[in-house]
Amino acid sequence: MCGGVCVCVARGTGAASGVVGWHVVVRVLGGALLVCIVQACGDTPVTVAAPGADCTFQLACGVLSSTGDCSNIAVLNLADKGIAGLADGVFTGMDSLEMLNLGWNQIADNGLPGSAFAGLANLKKLYLYSNKLETLSKTMLEGLALEQLSLTGNVITSMSPDVFRSIESMIAR
Repeated sequence: MCGGVCVCVARGTGAASGVVGWHVVVRVLGGALLVCIVQACGDTPVTVAAPGADCTFQLACGVLSSTGDCSNIAVLNLADKGIAGLADGVFTGMDSLEMLNLGWNQIADNGLPGSAFAGLANLKKLYLYSNKLETLSKTMLEGLALEQLSLTGNVITSMSPDVFRSIESMIAR
């Protein structure tokens, strides 16, 4: 799956912890996403090496996290990767990010911190289609200047009356 560009090494089977799941590690190299999938969840260490990569996204037991310098990423497509939640600060420092696709995942309300997209001032397109969102909080879109937002395929049953206040320019178009 990694096309020979990155190497995934799983040490241990994860069976000792009794946890069944997936580790998915995504590396960004020169703007291209390289995806490695390794079975086993829990505390099983997963190492991914990609020459020259400066940003790493890791999905451990459904929760996406990131490390490294991700500031030069403009487009990030993480659709259909089995993401159930976002770690606090997963997108911190991604000042250049203009498009984020998190569609076709398993993200539910409890997996989406209220400040998940904070600091993404240049984000223009946000795709959260076909997840498991039911509630839109007041802080979910705060500070964003979106031009496109997709929430289709979610069963949204409640939303804060102010959820779209920060993106009124998008609605007025």
